[in-house]
Amino acid sequence: MLEVVTVLAVLVASSHRGTCLDRSPRSDAPTRLFIPLLVPDQNYRTRLRTYRFSNILLTHFSSANERRDWLVFGLRRKWSATNAAVVLRSYWWARLMWVPMIPVGMIGTINISASEIHFNATMTVGRDSRGTGFMELTDCKSTVDHVDLNVQSGDWVVTVADWLLDFETIAKDLIPKAVCEHINDTINHEFIWFGDG
Repeated sequence: MLEVVTVLAVLVASSHRGTCLDRSPRSDAPTRLFIPLLVPDQNYRTRLRTYRFSNILLTHFSSANERRDWLVFGLRRKWSATNAAVVLRSYWWARLMWVPMIPVGMIGTINISASEIHFNATMTVGRDSRGTGFMELTDCKSTVDHVDLNVQSGDWVVTVADWLLDFETIAKDLIPKAVCEHINDTINHEFIWFGDG
């Protein structure tokens, strides 16, 4: 049986060379992709679920206070016995991990003080005829809400207008495709239930 849900994500532009997914993690350091899902029920209880793939840690938890769900993708180059067993026990403890990962800051010598991309996709979760679980993102689209730039002194000579145009082109076209392809390739249809808290 397939479960199809619509994903509404807000991706804040990465702090490395202006794209979301081109950071190269050191050794097995995680690269996280944050996808908040809107929750219509204000009494929705805080919960935490963590799933493990071959090389991906997917943490799902929600907050009644913020009325939203969060899916945290922790991508690693390789798994070890230690990091594969990591389960985030507390919503509030996990929240502390988000702050350093929100890349509002430097891209080269351009400071992005506010920039958001609304990323929409269809997530299909299920199991095939052999019982193998999978998750796949399709119909990937995105829109740019606003981009507020503050150019700093440095090596790059960039006009804000030109860079904004380039950024919007990247955001609307390249980023959603890259996100979907990256997640789908990384998961590789290996879906393993790792815990339900």
